[in-house]
Amino acid sequence: MADNVLWLNGREMSSLGLRVAAFDGLFGSHELSYSTVTVPGRVGTAQGAPLAMSPKELVVYGTIEAASTTTMQQQTAAVEYACGMGALVEIRTMFDTSRVVYGRLAGFKFNPASRQGIQKTVRGEIRFSIPSPVSYERSPRTYIEATANNRLAIPLGRLPSAPVLRVSPVSAAVGPFTITYRHADGTVLTQMEITQNTINLVLREDYYSIDCDLHSLTLSDNGTVLDGSQYWTPGEFILLNPADGDPESGAWPTLETSAGQLLVRVRRVDPV
Repeated sequence: MADNVLWLNGREMSSLGLRVAAFDGLFGSHELSYSTVTVPGRVGTAQGAPLAMSPKELVVYGTIEAASTTTMQQQTAAVEYACGMGALVEIRTMFDTSRVVYGRLAGFKFNPASRQGIQKTVRGEIRFSIPSPVSYERSPRTYIEATANNRLAIPLGRLPSAPVLRVSPVSAAVGPFTITYRHADGTVLTQMEITQNTINLVLREDYYSIDCDLHSLTLSDNGTVLDGSQYWTPGEFILLNPADGDPESGAWPTLETSAGQLLVRVRRVDPV
């Protein structure tokens, strides 16, 4: 294959000398195992609910080429290091450069291309374990509603997404506020109340941020970023779900703030 085939944590791998030849397991679902129940008086068994989902394996086949044996060894080590060495890695391929999956290195094996002469090329495979059967948009989408109490529709993928929410002043200071998540039909599903202590966002640069994925809350006050949990009335973090609307008709769930401007960043999530 040509360049621009595989990126790991944003690094295009041909820049390290890796030439990808093929993928195995790039498309397709994870494997599921099911419980079985013996039914008296019947032949065979009945299938129950799924018991477990096995991690999916993604295999990358390729070669690493270099100008010398020493350089080849250095590049092979650099490719292995770029694979994360067991840490979670963002994986992106040429088949959809706007989406990523996450996995961990499960195997790295390269051998000389031949047994004769000076070795400048090795061939082998890289195996990744993909624990979650979903893919994410690489870059989040941003939606803004500058008017308080106005419902902001949030288009989603086929699976739930945890957004990042930010409330900031527009033309007036923002005191305590509530962010409301509604079904497309208007039914209130979740509310996050930032009302525990006196909060006062004055400057346009001030904001209160809620990361519903990491479950973190921060307050930026005059350029100083602080822990924002003291202002939150503990409850549920918001999880946006396409099932809370009707994607076929374009009816999406909504968010709104009772004060200030609401900014929503969300990545669409879909099955692998």
